[in-house]
Amino acid sequence: MRVCAALLLLGALGGCAYAPRGGPGPAPAPIVERAPPPPPGYYAWRPGHWRWNGYRYVWITGHYVLRPA
Repeated sequence: MRVCAALLLLGALGGCAYAPRGGPGPAPAPIVERAPPPPPGYYAWRPGHWRWNGYRYVWITGHYVLRPA
Protein backbone atom coordinates (compact mmCIF):
# COMPACT_ATOMS: atom_id res chain seq x y z
CA MET A 1 0.00 0.00 0.00
CA ARG A 2 2.82 2.42 0.85
CA VAL A 3 4.55 1.59 -2.40
CA CYS A 4 1.43 2.50 -4.39
CA ALA A 5 1.07 5.78 -2.50
CA ALA A 6 4.73 6.63 -3.11
CA LEU A 7 4.44 5.87 -6.82
CA LEU A 8 1.31 8.02 -7.12
CA LEU A 9 3.06 10.87 -5.35
CA LEU A 10 6.13 10.62 -7.57
CA GLY A 11 3.94 10.50 -10.67
CA ALA A 12 2.06 13.60 -9.55
CA LEU A 13 5.27 15.50 -8.83
CA GLY A 14 6.94 14.34 -12.03
CA GLY A 15 5.06 16.94 -14.07
CA CYS A 16 6.15 19.82 -11.88
CA ALA A 17 8.81 22.10 -13.25
CA TYR A 18 10.77 24.88 -11.65
CA ALA A 19 10.86 28.18 -13.51
CA PRO A 20 13.35 30.80 -12.31
CA ARG A 21 11.69 33.91 -10.95
CA GLY A 22 13.70 36.40 -12.98
CA GLY A 23 13.45 34.55 -16.26
CA PRO A 24 15.90 32.57 -18.33
CA GLY A 25 17.82 35.68 -19.34
CA PRO A 26 17.39 39.34 -20.06
CA ALA A 27 14.01 40.52 -21.31
CA PRO A 28 13.61 41.33 -25.01
CA ALA A 29 14.08 44.89 -26.20
CA PRO A 30 11.15 47.18 -25.32
CA ILE A 31 8.40 47.61 -27.89
CA VAL A 32 8.07 51.22 -29.05
CA GLU A 33 4.55 52.45 -28.32
CA ARG A 34 2.99 55.78 -29.22
CA ALA A 35 0.98 57.19 -26.34
CA PRO A 36 -2.58 58.07 -27.33
CA PRO A 37 -3.91 61.50 -26.35
CA PRO A 38 -4.26 61.72 -22.58
CA PRO A 39 -7.66 61.63 -20.93
CA PRO A 40 -8.80 64.84 -19.23
CA GLY A 41 -7.35 65.28 -15.77
CA TYR A 42 -3.99 64.68 -14.14
CA TYR A 43 -2.74 61.56 -15.89
CA ALA A 44 0.75 60.42 -16.76
CA TRP A 45 1.78 57.86 -19.36
CA ARG A 46 3.32 54.69 -17.94
CA PRO A 47 5.27 52.99 -20.76
CA GLY A 48 4.90 49.32 -21.51
CA HIS A 49 7.34 46.72 -20.20
CA TRP A 50 8.18 43.04 -20.34
CA ARG A 51 7.07 40.84 -17.41
CA TRP A 52 8.17 37.27 -16.72
CA ASN A 53 5.06 35.17 -16.02
CA GLY A 54 6.94 32.09 -14.86
CA TYR A 55 7.17 30.55 -18.33
CA ARG A 56 7.93 33.34 -20.78
CA TYR A 57 8.13 37.11 -21.13
CA VAL A 58 4.84 38.84 -21.90
CA TRP A 59 4.42 42.47 -22.96
CA ILE A 60 2.40 44.70 -20.63
CA THR A 61 1.01 47.55 -22.74
CA GLY A 62 1.63 51.14 -21.69
CA HIS A 63 -1.29 52.98 -20.13
CA TYR A 64 -2.26 56.20 -18.39
CA VAL A 65 -2.22 56.35 -14.60
CA LEU A 66 -3.54 59.02 -12.26
CA ARG A 67 -0.73 61.24 -11.01
CA PRO A 68 -0.24 61.28 -7.26
CA ALA A 69 -1.63 64.36 -5.57
